[in-house]
Amino acid sequence: MKKASLRIGILGHYGDLNLGDEATIQAVIQNIREASNDWTPCCFSVYPDDSRDRHGVESFPIQPVSDYRREQQALRTKNLDVQTKEVDETAELSRVDKLRDNLKRFAPLVFLVKSLRRVREGLSSSAREISFLISSFRTLKDFDILLVAGSNQCFDYVDGPWYFPFNLLKWSVMARLRGKTLAFVSVGAGPIKAELSRKMMRKSLSLSHYRSFRDSSSREVISMIGAGQADDHIMPDLAFSLHIAPGTRNAAVEEKRAIPVIGINPMPLFDPRFREDGDPRMYNALVSKYVDFVTWLLDRDYPIFFYATHPKDVLVVDDIVEIVGPSRFDSLEYCFPGTVDKLMSKIAKADIVVATRFHGILLPYILGIPVLGIEYWTKTRDLMEYMRQSDYLLPQSRFVDDHNDFDLIYMTKRFDSLVTNIRSERLVIETRLAELQADLAAQYDQLWAIAGETNQG
Repeated sequence: MKKASLRIGILGHYGDLNLGDEATIQAVIQNIREASNDWTPCCFSVYPDDSRDRHGVESFPIQPVSDYRREQQALRTKNLDVQTKEVDETAELSRVDKLRDNLKRFAPLVFLVKSLRRVREGLSSSAREISFLISSFRTLKDFDILLVAGSNQCFDYVDGPWYFPFNLLKWSVMARLRGKTLAFVSVGAGPIKAELSRKMMRKSLSLSHYRSFRDSSSREVISMIGAGQADDHIMPDLAFSLHIAPGTRNAAVEEKRAIPVIGINPMPLFDPRFREDGDPRMYNALVSKYVDFVTWLLDRDYPIFFYATHPKDVLVVDDIVEIVGPSRFDSLEYCFPGTVDKLMSKIAKADIVVATRFHGILLPYILGIPVLGIEYWTKTRDLMEYMRQSDYLLPQSRFVDDHNDFDLIYMTKRFDSLVTNIRSERLVIETRLAELQADLAAQYDQLWAIAGETNQG
């Protein structure tokens, strides 16, 4: 039995300008509002100010220092030109060496000061966390259901156990202590490396009233850490339920252009400017493959444009364009679009998309646009198999490998096949999309029913 009014919290690590994740929460908010005018969606995110302004909902932080990640992002942005800075500082090395020698005498004092500062910071952090938990527990009193909604929430390769795993654990425990419905909905999982992370994830998931995973790989990861259950569902990514703004649908389907327009969404895989554990050799190999393919397209007069779903996608686009030559492009408007709606309008200009990011591949499907997908994690393979488009998947090992098992022919053959079969593949995508959206509609109905029953009981 559905409750007349529901206050629904949507929790995730949102707000860091990843438009794929923002498409997920935007889709959930849209579906809540469509289900009932009496239901109120609210957001629990890393940057509640961004979530409030972006989605027009009341928003709350999921951690006590909600600007921490923004500060870290700002620091990384400042370090984008680190190679240039190293060259500029070469002349100063002798002065630095002298200063270092002088400071060695004071090393014990410096160590003591640093140790005392860490103790103070630790105590201060603990006090903030306790205060935050008390405040958050009070906030949850007014909610009926807490959705851990979509995206890749169950992993620990960013900041280890004390970021994603700990955030999920504390909110799961608080929700259950408050007697609220807790649901993990179409979430991604993996990798989960630390044993502490596994323990936190097992506990969080065990407290849920409902849980579904967006692909078989995610469910397998959860099973491998000992948290799998027989009734775990595989349900489509929540971004498939995104409502498209009127007029955004791809016009090319009707225009039947003789030469398809190609949208390209590169991702700065292995780029040290994107990930601290990046590998410059692998990144350069990746850029080289992009350059070869983009040049091949331009040589055949295909109209091309780039699009970004994350601000740092622009880094790799800059590198590709610089090598290929800006003069070869008719248009170079590849700035970060800022909002999901603007992103969808940009993608809608393409007949075919070549994409790397998970949602860079998924979002064109919502518009009925075929994709040549570049795998960077098993979730990419699962997504394209889900859409019955695995013939157009480029395995990562072949795309970035320096060895002879990859050449341009491998990629262009799949591209040519997609061009040849574009009409039939559009029909496959549209049929499959309707099926996935029906599955998600049923999942939403099930969640609202569970919430009503739990909170009335």
